[in-house]
Amino acid sequence: MNDTYETQPEIVVETVLQGRQHNQCWFSPGMTVVPARKPDALPEVFIGAQQLAGNDMGTPHWIRTSDLGATWSPPMESQNLLGVPHDDHWFEKPHINLSYHRRGGRLLGLGSTHFSRDEGTHTSFKMEKIDFGECPFANRMIMTEWDFKRGDFVPWWTVSLPEELRRWHRVAWPRAQFEFPDGSVLVPFYGRETADSPFTAVAVMHADITNAGFACRGIGNLLRVDTDRGLAEPSVVHFGERFLLTIRHDRRAYVAVSADGLHYGEPIPWRFDTGEELGNFNTQQHWLARRDALYLVYNRRGELNNGVFRCRAPLYMARVDPGTLTAIRDSEQIVFPEKGARMGNFDVANVTDDEAWVVTGEWLEGKVEGMREGERFHVPGGSEINRIQYLGDLLLARIRF
Repeated sequence: MNDTYETQPEIVVETVLQGRQHNQCWFSPGMTVVPARKPDALPEVFIGAQQLAGNDMGTPHWIRTSDLGATWSPPMESQNLLGVPHDDHWFEKPHINLSYHRRGGRLLGLGSTHFSRDEGTHTSFKMEKIDFGECPFANRMIMTEWDFKRGDFVPWWTVSLPEELRRWHRVAWPRAQFEFPDGSVLVPFYGRETADSPFTAVAVMHADITNAGFACRGIGNLLRVDTDRGLAEPSVVHFGERFLLTIRHDRRAYVAVSADGLHYGEPIPWRFDTGEELGNFNTQQHWLARRDALYLVYNRRGELNNGVFRCRAPLYMARVDPGTLTAIRDSEQIVFPEKGARMGNFDVANVTDDEAWVVTGEWLEGKVEGMREGERFHVPGGSEINRIQYLGDLLLARIRF
């Protein structure tokens, strides 16, 4: 890391929700910016974060600010984003990513469903299990919209997909991340083609946002690295004359290039400009694009991890060389320092002309007494300290250019 790199932005970190103090765990946040809707107003920022309470897919809560974070609304749940019961104690639950559709002036939630089941043998313990592979039901791509008058989401509905995707067993993590001048959007996603497929693949969808909802124009080529669990959690950006896709994999992060946003070349491992691999593994990465510079936000192996799970702290950012598609090592800065918690699930947004935000949740795992051997959250450690506990703040980093 080098503090003398030219155009080094200032980073200021603050706590939005005090999870550590209040015995809560705020994790996996998403964020989007709604442009000012009146001449003298400021943009409104929406953040959704999951409150973990027994697994890594908690109940989503929503907060927003209309004064650039000076004040925040209290966390709210939406009754219109509840799950649907199925046979054999399975529940289908929505997971959405927010995006603002400029042409339509709409705040949309695009996402997919996941499944959970209570596998507890004791009525006094919640033993919910999140399932991505064993559940017999195929999930759905879904959509909702924020009603500005009511201050809530409308009930979620199923998105109509083309036949080639309707055959897939899982379609996960879709998000409208780039909007063309005509209002059509690029939606990167990943999924599993069959229930018994060991690998997930990544692709990008080109779609129209209409009053009726969502209409797919086409799907690009499948990107695959068929090792471990495959590719996942893609994020797209347009910079210069190209589209770039950064992608998660269990062993390393990948980047791919496209001229049209749909069809990408072979994924290549992320590297620093010095030649060594970035060191990110089994964790997402996100782009931060400014008018004159492109950055990558990520975590990686290093001397500052201090034993955090999957090296998910600290969280870093580095400027990207768009010619070589490498991260410039001397530009690397710490966005969030390591404080004992994993911070691998996060989001990035440009809020004003001179300030971008990175929001992350913490998952600070501690072992406390309470679970019996054989129950889901039991971990070895004796009779007094044997259960995983979840704690963590919701943190905001202001990146000032």
